[in-house]
Amino acid sequence: MQVMRLVIWPSYPNLDLDYLDWLFQENAKELIFARQLATSVSQITRRPVLCLHNASMGAPSGWGIPDFKTQLGDLYPAFKEGIKTAYSTNLNIFNNTQPLIFLWQKRLLFPKFKMVLWQLKKMKSPSFTEIKREVINLFPSVLPTEILNEDEVYPQWSETKTLKYAIFLKERYFQEAYRLKELLPLIISLLKNGQTFLRKGVPSFVLPYIDKFIQSTYADKDIDYIKGLFSFVCSLVPETIILFFDETVHPNGPTLKLAIKALTREFPVKGLGVYGRGERVNKTMINSLLSQYQIFFLSAYRGNSRPHSWHKIYNKPFEGSYHPSWRDGLEGIFTGTQVEFLSGSLKREFVITDKGRIPFGTLWRLKLKEYANAQFKNDYFWFFYESLANLN
Repeated sequence: MQVMRLVIWPSYPNLDLDYLDWLFQENAKELIFARQLATSVSQITRRPVLCLHNASMGAPSGWGIPDFKTQLGDLYPAFKEGIKTAYSTNLNIFNNTQPLIFLWQKRLLFPKFKMVLWQLKKMKSPSFTEIKREVINLFPSVLPTEILNEDEVYPQWSETKTLKYAIFLKERYFQEAYRLKELLPLIISLLKNGQTFLRKGVPSFVLPYIDKFIQSTYADKDIDYIKGLFSFVCSLVPETIILFFDETVHPNGPTLKLAIKALTREFPVKGLGVYGRGERVNKTMINSLLSQYQIFFLSAYRGNSRPHSWHKIYNKPFEGSYHPSWRDGLEGIFTGTQVEFLSGSLKREFVITDKGRIPFGTLWRLKLKEYANAQFKNDYFWFFYESLANLN
């Protein structure tokens, strides 16, 4: 059943909508591959699989992983009861999550606060001192010299816009602290319970999680959070196999390879495909490597086309040539999804459909799920997990 039909994208009024729909259909193959690979790896190994989808390029493949009810079938009610028990007995894990939460906040929120302070100081705003004091309180371990860098330059904003953004960031600080405090122990409970139910005969168990795990532009300079997450998961649920999905517009030399190389010094990590030696990734290959590795970095893209930016595609369609790079640099594409904030884009994009005006990202996500045959289940617990794991 068709979700809805795109009528016009006001930012690109002359866009060939059939071509955009073809891009969506090709994009959906990334969701299908990630789902099939993760499910089959769990099936043949009888181990839970944690799929990490790196925002923003690697995020969409996380939208196609089946919900718990689909995976567990008739055992789902018992699985939920098991989660309640596991969660209540893992309350001590809360104490171990605070360092991870702070790392996330410092990486993804602190730089935005620095930009706000730069704006306020540049315009000599009377609010500068107060906001600076608040930032110091939110990030007490940050050195005073880190808070403001005079050499950094940003596009100048109005004072009203800057102060509104400061309020948004403060709210986001506490929202993300709550989200991660709930999510991280729940991931452990789900993986442990998933392993239990695999022993009871459940065919497979796959857990998706979308986040900005590594900022690939910083390569090996931004691996503290993912190192902490790997340690957290692998120490508490050592049976877990981790598949890390991301896409690149630099297939001949992705910067993520530098991060992978650094991680191999501390973890059983293996880069595959574009992050390895160009291997064709499948369940048999991963199974053959499990005696040496537990964590695999890979792409959900299966083709061999050249990367092309959105603007090249928009001006001159490359018929029959698909690459995930079509969405690279297309600001506002995640509007209406939880990946919007993780993408770092402040621009918002809306489209007109036969059902009315909606955010572009909402339409995109729904169309990808439709074309990937990712079922929609009316289940409160799955909705709760989706909201924590940035899957909406």
